[in-house]
Amino acid sequence: MSNELGSLRSKHEDSLVRLEELELCKAELQKALEQAKDDHSQAIEQLRVDHERVLRLKEKEDDELVDRLNEEHTASLASLRDQLCEASLVLEAAYKDHAEAFGRLKAEHEDEIRRRLDEADSALAMAREEHQTVLEETKA
Repeated sequence: MSNELGSLRSKHEDSLVRLEELELCKAELQKALEQAKDDHSQAIEQLRVDHERVLRLKEKEDDELVDRLNEEHTASLASLRDQLCEASLVLEAAYKDHAEAFGRLKAEHEDEIRRRLDEADSALAMAREEHQTVLEETKA
């Protein structure tokens, strides 16, 4: 029985050693778990900070792009306005030139008609005089 008791005592001591090892292992695992939780929290916070920074940079890039596009749009619009103004002036000058040319042509045409009417009147008057002279000669 003393052998059995010795054997039980040995097993008991082995079990206590094993229990102590398991408790140490449990404590190490709990410590590792806490460390992993802390590392995870820090990593999540770092990701959040990095994401926030990237968003701010992207927002700045977007704002710069919008500003640049607005400037280009304003410049293009001003250029188009200048071109429209210039085209309007050219069109107005062409219209004025056309009106002047048409006026000159009309005046020249009227002068030509008057000249021809005057020539016709003169020819008609001459023909009447000749006719009158011939009539008077035939009466006499």
